Amino acid sequence: MEMNKLVSGLNQKKYSSAISIYYRGDLDFKLAEAIIEYVWLNKGDRHNFQLIKQDKAKVYKMNFNACDYYLKSYAHRSVTKILKNFFRPVEAVRIFKTGIKLINADIAIANPVMALTCKKNLFITDSIFVMEKVPGVELYTYLLKFAQYSENFKINIIKKIALLWSRLVCHKFIHLDPGLRNLMIYPKEGDFQIKLIDIDNIYPMSYVPIKLILMKNLSRLRRIMLSDVSSTKIKALTSLEFSMFFFSFIKDCKGMVEFDGLKQIFKFLNL
Repeated sequence: MEMNKLVSGLNQKKYSSAISIYYRGDLDFKLAEAIIEYVWLNKGDRHNFQLIKQDKAKVYKMNFNACDYYLKSYAHRSVTKILKNFFRPVEAVRIFKTGIKLINADIAIANPVMALTCKKNLFITDSIFVMEKVPGVELYTYLLKFAQYSENFKINIIKKIALLWSRLVCHKFIHLDPGLRNLMIYPKEGDFQIKLIDIDNIYPMSYVPIKLILMKNLSRLRRIMLSDVSSTKIKALTSLEFSMFFFSFIKDCKGMVEFDGLKQIFKFLNL
């Protein structure tokens, strides 16, 4: 293994000529080694891993040293993805960097731990993004299971989502998949917290005008949230609750976009 070096703000350690570990702070090398051995070297303790989803990426739940982690393993073979990754950081490294930027912007997310890459050939590099498990339950599942929640509780959720999205906008992030399933709710100090748990589709857009970022985020949020609600018994937002979202949103977004501009955007989006 080679010595550690700094790569675009991340520390890098070579595990082998083909495999690299990207991390920040102190490296838990044993954790990285256990993941590498199981996913790429087909050895190690398989009892610590559980495949829970297989779509565009394989998602594993892992228990290691009494801690729970989620791994997203990317092995893209489409020409489009291969070309994109040839000119930018591979998927796991890109997401890890985005995660650090979100934390620095004080946006609540599942804590990113490390990214691993495995170079298959000149054009193809597989990767794994590792994050800590967030306690609690998906907001979608929670609202579906507890359909009789109080109006005060619903108002509190609306305000917390508005705060989360205002921070995304103010720090110029675009979220392309803001569904209820990508939010985790859990108790904290007599209240509750909402965190983003899937950040694959969040992109920093520092060069894009703030109004465009605002419209993109809110239109996606409205469309996907309404889709989640229409397909279940979850109660849809009333016009009064949409207004509450609007005023909670602008309270934290104050100074980034003028009030009249926000009103025009909300009217355009039929919010």
